[in-house]
Amino acid sequence: NRAKLIPDRELTYWEEEAAYYTEAFKENPSYADDLMDFHLLGVSLTGPANDGGVRMMVGTDLGDTLVYPGSSFHEEMELMVRGGMSEADLLRAATLNAAEYKGIQDEHGLIDDGYLANITLLKNNPLENIKHTTAIAGVVHRGVYRNEEELAALVTRSEQMTAELNAKRRTRTDE
Repeated sequence: NRAKLIPDRELTYWEEEAAYYTEAFKENPSYADDLMDFHLLGVSLTGPANDGGVRMMVGTDLGDTLVYPGSSFHEEMELMVRGGMSEADLLRAATLNAAEYKGIQDEHGLIDDGYLANITLLKNNPLENIKHTTAIAGVVHRGVYRNEEELAALVTRSEQMTAELNAKRRTRTDE
């Protein structure tokens, strides 16, 4: 359950956003259709924008309502492919383009001598299907390799830390 990684305060905000939109949809039933049309238009423009030279990046929506760290990144990549980007262009958008945008392309974004070893190792080729990015065999981060079991332990620890944070906030609120 990916909500275990989200602090209560953020979940409460998301619930407030959902309540707002629920009311807005009741008041104007076509609003939901309009939002979906807007979303689908954005998806459909992804490929043509990329083909036209617009530099694309992945993961820039973190912090928006219902955007979960990690898994939403993969969902966004699937939408971008559905919108017409090739898997190769998409992987470039997720790596080199992001490094260039941040001005750290001399150390990040490529697998080459002199670059920092931050690599996600996949079980299958993402150039064949972008959904293969979700089957992670291991990660090299700052030169340290972590296998699947270690990654799962990190997720569990993150869930525990979120629960601890939530408990501390509830205790402060109750005092």
